[in-house]
Parts: sequence; structure tokens; C-alpha cells
Amino acid sequence: MGLIDILTRARLGMYDRYGEGWRPTLRARSEPAYLRPHELYADKAPRLQARLDVTMGLMADWHFGEVAPETLLEELHAAVELILESTVNRRSKRLSFAQLVEKAYEDGVLNPLARYPEMQRLHESSEYWSEYRDKARELLLALKDTRKNVRHRGADGARAWLNENFWGMAEVLESLAPLALDPDEAPDNAPPSITSVRRLS
Repeated sequence: MGLIDILTRARLGMYDRYGEGWRPTLRARSEPAYLRPHELYADKAPRLQARLDVTMGLMADWHFGEVAPETLLEELHAAVELILESTVNRRSKRLSFAQLVEKAYEDGVLNPLARYPEMQRLHESSEYWSEYRDKARELLLALKDTRKNVRHRGADGARAWLNENFWGMAEVLESLAPLALDPDEAPDNAPPSITSVRRLS
């Protein structure tokens, strides 16, 4: 819990005031952590939220070495697929994972500002923002390929891929989750697509 507390506070910038050289001290905590280290909240998809709670739990377990990398890789793939199905496909026809990613890319969904249409005018022409969109697509397609090799071909590489890409995946999932809609939610209630984006960390 102490580690999760530090990770969360660091992501929120709560240690910035102490300067670049300062490091927090890891202490045991008996009470719950400040917040979950990863926030996948689908406010318009309460049924999907129950599934994303599982994803958040496994992502937290990753920091403690309590989940196999192959299991987490599979979970991340499933979470992305479920969110994109509810966001850009609405189960109107069967799309592969790669097709879902491409549709999300074309619809302007692969960015953390997609739920803030008022930001569109500020950033839509910036190459800085569009670079995030490209990197998000590359990351999701790399997830697909790595998961396929690990699951169907017994290949190694899950841990190495997660070590390099875990935080980027966390950011993409956190930006996609609020866009998800349950099947009975009217599609026209979805936030407008925009091309404004934020760079992957």
C-alpha cells in the first residue's frame, strides 16, 4: 500500500514542490492507499465498469509483482477491446482488434482529450498533439502482436514488453475508459471526436 500511495502521489505531481532531487520514503501502510494508481472509470458504462475494476486490480498487482506478465497482457488486451467495442463499434458488426484500433484512430478517439470537445480549437492543428495519436495506435497494435505471440505461439516477451510500455498503456486506457458506453446508452450521447491529443509519457 505504501508503494501504491507513492506511485499515485507522484503521478498527481504532489511531490513536485519538494524539488527534483527529493525522493519519498517507502513506509508500510495499514490504511488504504491515497488513490488507486490507475483510474479506469467508465461513468456512462456501469456494466463495463465492473470489468474495468478487475483490470485496475491487476494493474495494481503488477507493481507488487503479484500477477504474471502473460496474465496482465491478456487483461490489457481484453480491456482495450471491450472499451473500443463500446466506443466506436457498438457491436454493429464483428471487427478485429486491429480494425477497432484503426476505427478509433480515424474517429479521433485515441486521445485523452476526446471527452473535452471545447479543447479542440486550441490544439487541433498542433503536431505535438497529433504525435500522441500516432503513438497510441502504434502501442495498441504492438499490444495485439505481443499478445498473439505470447498466447498462441508460446513466445517469451510479455514481461519485457510490459516493462517498456506499461505506463503508456495505462495512460491510453485511462483516456479511453470515460468514452465507453453501455449497449443501451444512446450513441448520440457520446462525446464528439476530436484530434487533440497529449503526448505519451
